[in-house]
Amino acid sequence: MNKLLQYTAGALAGIAFTASAEVVFQCGFRNPEDLKSFSAWQVEPEIRQDGVVLTLPQRVTTAGLTKKLNPADIAGRRLNFSVEARGTGIAPAREPWNGGKFQFTIEAPGHQSWPSAKIKLGNFDWETLAFSTDVPADVTNAQLMLGFQDSYGKLEFRNLKIETAAALLDLRRTANMGFADPVAGDGKGGWSDQGPDNDAHNFKWRSPATFANVPFAVIDPAKNNGRSVLTMRATNFPARLEEAEIPAPAGTVGNHLYLLHTLCYNVPGTVGSVEVTGNSGKRQTFEVQSGRDIGDWWNPKPLANAFPGAVWANNSGGRAGLYVSHFELDPELEGIKELRFRSAKRSAIWIIAAATVSEHRYAPPSAERVVTRADGRWQELARPARPGIVPGSALDRSFLSQENAPQDRIIVNADGLFARESAPKTPVRFLTAAEGYSTIFNECTTPEKTREYVRQLKINGYNMTRLHYFDDMLMRDAKEPLQFNAEVLDRFDYYVHCLKQEGIYLNMDVMSSSIGYTPGDAWGSDPQGRSYKFDIYFDEEVRRNWAEGAKKLFTHVNPYTGKSLVDDPVLAVLTCYNEQEFAFFRNHRNWPKMAPAWQEFLQKKYGTVEQLRASWGEKLPAGVTGWDQVPLFKAEEIRDSGNRGIDIARFLTSLEQNLYRWYAAELKKIGYSGILANYDMGQEQRYHLVRQEMPAVFMHSYHAHPSAFISEGSTMPQTSSIANAGGVIRGLNSMRQYRKPLLITEHGHVFWNNYRYEQAFVTGAYAAFQNVSGLTCHAKPVSVIPAKLYQIRPFSLMFDPVIGASEFLTAFLLRRGDVRPADGRVRITLDPEELYRARTFNDGMNSAHSRLTLLTGVATEVLKPGAQPLPPETDEVVLKTSGGTAVVNNLAGFSQVVDQPGNPFDLNTFVAELKKQKLLPENNRSNPNDEVFESSTGELLMDCRRNYMSVDTPRLQGICAEAGSKAQLSDLGVDELTTRGNLAVVSVDGDRPLRQAKRLVAVYATNALNSGMEFDEKERVTLRKIGQGPTLVETGRFRLRLRHDRADRFKCFALGIDGTRRAELPVTAKDGELMLDIDTARLPGGPALYFELAEK
Repeated sequence: MNKLLQYTAGALAGIAFTASAEVVFQCGFRNPEDLKSFSAWQVEPEIRQDGVVLTLPQRVTTAGLTKKLNPADIAGRRLNFSVEARGTGIAPAREPWNGGKFQFTIEAPGHQSWPSAKIKLGNFDWETLAFSTDVPADVTNAQLMLGFQDSYGKLEFRNLKIETAAALLDLRRTANMGFADPVAGDGKGGWSDQGPDNDAHNFKWRSPATFANVPFAVIDPAKNNGRSVLTMRATNFPARLEEAEIPAPAGTVGNHLYLLHTLCYNVPGTVGSVEVTGNSGKRQTFEVQSGRDIGDWWNPKPLANAFPGAVWANNSGGRAGLYVSHFELDPELEGIKELRFRSAKRSAIWIIAAATVSEHRYAPPSAERVVTRADGRWQELARPARPGIVPGSALDRSFLSQENAPQDRIIVNADGLFARESAPKTPVRFLTAAEGYSTIFNECTTPEKTREYVRQLKINGYNMTRLHYFDDMLMRDAKEPLQFNAEVLDRFDYYVHCLKQEGIYLNMDVMSSSIGYTPGDAWGSDPQGRSYKFDIYFDEEVRRNWAEGAKKLFTHVNPYTGKSLVDDPVLAVLTCYNEQEFAFFRNHRNWPKMAPAWQEFLQKKYGTVEQLRASWGEKLPAGVTGWDQVPLFKAEEIRDSGNRGIDIARFLTSLEQNLYRWYAAELKKIGYSGILANYDMGQEQRYHLVRQEMPAVFMHSYHAHPSAFISEGSTMPQTSSIANAGGVIRGLNSMRQYRKPLLITEHGHVFWNNYRYEQAFVTGAYAAFQNVSGLTCHAKPVSVIPAKLYQIRPFSLMFDPVIGASEFLTAFLLRRGDVRPADGRVRITLDPEELYRARTFNDGMNSAHSRLTLLTGVATEVLKPGAQPLPPETDEVVLKTSGGTAVVNNLAGFSQVVDQPGNPFDLNTFVAELKKQKLLPENNRSNPNDEVFESSTGELLMDCRRNYMSVDTPRLQGICAEAGSKAQLSDLGVDELTTRGNLAVVSVDGDRPLRQAKRLVAVYATNALNSGMEFDEKERVTLRKIGQGPTLVETGRFRLRLRHDRADRFKCFALGIDGTRRAELPVTAKDGELMLDIDTARLPGGPALYFELAEK
């Protein structure tokens, strides 16, 4: 967060004066005439050649020169003051704010301020003093003072200048919202009514404020009844301003209008307008266009007419901000009388924080353009000649797999967990390797390569693979639909055979491609306008393609195994259609196909158009008399929370439920009896209803998703997942259904986020704590093919050593079960009808409820109509759904919840109740007010405000922490950490605990980047070039202590990323502790992330 605030401060820098500022007053103080407009008090000013001299031999309360300014000349303007001063014997005052004075006093109704420049004590030579201030529009008195207050000595002044640079429009009387929103979804706000974890209370500004080099008057909410911005009306927030009239200060002239503003729930097109009325009576109107003049407040980036002026980290972990936009004013306006802001009344919420009129065209700040290069802190990572982990090395996790081949089908047991059919009481967890095109087209081109590759999957600790977009691979070079590529199918068959040999299960999508099992480019612009994720709802030919493709693929007999996939236990789970939620994310060519179904749904519900109009009101256009005239909703209107929005949600839910039933029936026809799910990314609560009939829940979500992959200008939030209380795992677990497995089929802390090292603890440890059935970090974690560039990319894990270290630790945290599952559970009951009554169907789980994920087990029981919740079990508390949390869906392929707590449920009170009920021990350190959460087991501790998390289990202990952190866990002590990262020690000696293990691995994962990456700022938010190898690792020093029964019998080796021992390092022992002191910048052969501790 600090770095983001530095970015904002950068936008504030260099603001003292502007080239075209209007001079209000200036005085050289070189002749007596210069003093005529001043009044002297308790001092005799003396004009000399160098300037005016004020000599005060002894301390007085106040003495000096004062000058009044006409309020009408300066009202509503930014004033810049400067003077040259020299001092002799300036005595200190009794209060630090007194002494020598260059100060301006402003008086207005209910307000008084004293902006000033600090004058040094003692003796000093001529220097320029300067300050700026904003004068309120209702100023009644203004006076400048040069002299002394509670001080004495000799002060000399010369070259006084007062300038005004811009007219700052006064929004105070019209402002209707504050930066902070204490209660979400109550219709009162502030900000966008999304609650304290997704508002602007972290926006740090100072008065006078300058953003992107433009002066603005930002309202202090503490001085304006909590109101600081104009929040305009939107379909999601109708009780706001439809329009706002803002008078300009008298005498306002200028050719340039600047706005400081932003959007929530961004949509393309016009989001509002600004009408400018001139003194001539002429009007000029500007349409404010999303994508040109303004953008979404999350991940702001430069646009054609908008520049990020202020950026901050909100509590949900996002990078949020305000834009500065410029509009050219017509000279025929002859000065500005007023501005009128009008909402376009769409789903986007337009928020205006300030407006300025100036004669000056301010240039936006230039980019810093930071390039990553090797230096003392960032050093090249040595890579082996051939990728992969050396068998038998300390990084080999194959010992986690005990079975030779998956002979048993995976089932859902009575506890709602995955298990093998032959051992239903023993849960099975999956660490899944996400596979894609390179698996089939690069890694598995020959049987020998395939065997080596699959062997490496096992060595890396994976016991499942998820093959993604295989439908598109099968259609390589096809001329007709369903014309499978024989070579691709054969490679796949042998790959499956090898998976069985290594005891690895298979997870597949029946369909992933947007064009299904048909020829064409699944990733390009389709000339036929095919969008099968949407089309399959309404087009029988598309359904036929899905069903026949599934039949052809899954009933095909593999010549290497002798079985079809429907008969082979190796196929553990199927997703019907990857991320099908995208079907309704945007308007497209085929959108009108939905109209007949929509109209039929409404007719069935309402019976008559009159009844529909009684429900919808003005949302039904005048003149509609028949059902075929009822217009189809647009994608951006899906989040409407009114009666029409309820109908949209019910309609879409019914479509999705019915399509899943069709999928399940078609797969049953071909003999598939395994686990099936669909809709794997939506975190809106209505998706609980969609998934109610599914045997398991599959989910996708990411922390820190790039805005445009690796394209120039793509932005990455440089925020911590700990800072937002593990939002990524809370969002995923919020979709957990009672007595159903949760399989996370895509997740990741994405490159180039600085906090990727948190992934193993935030996602891996808490997934284990919640007894999640599997994790899939997306994508491609393993390769055995030497690369030329070793370029790290988002969603391509094989060359990212930080994510490699995270997956290493996750294998133990989750698969081996080093983190114990929660001792109890909170069951949250969800009544489908209550979702619609409360209008929270498009919200995620209430954020206070989701924070329970960090304390105890959490699952949602979806009630059937009229049903009562099941009775509470032992160590279980049952709660009703309360409130909601906004969901951000990203077209790049994930969704995440955005916190908005604020509801009758009080987490602090509930923590106390959990202690009374013995679901939390009395000594549990959780303090939700301070954002500190300790698990019921005592093994996990998250301190959000420190970006700190610890894992303390018998077999694995460590911390994620900022530089300078220290810790003492059960066995592990951290005495020094000079670079933020994940520092952990894990036993790799079977199931032996740390104190008894003969072989351990210490992991120090910090950050890694490509060489030659280019960014617009030092925080590495905005990407210009992705760079290439060699990989640069951020180095650091750590000192740790580890209790061990045989502490004096260990050697330490720095390991390569393949597990080879590179260099022996010193180990000391004292009082039953072994100690390491390692500086990764000073290691032979370059930095290391792994350190093997082996008993001699």
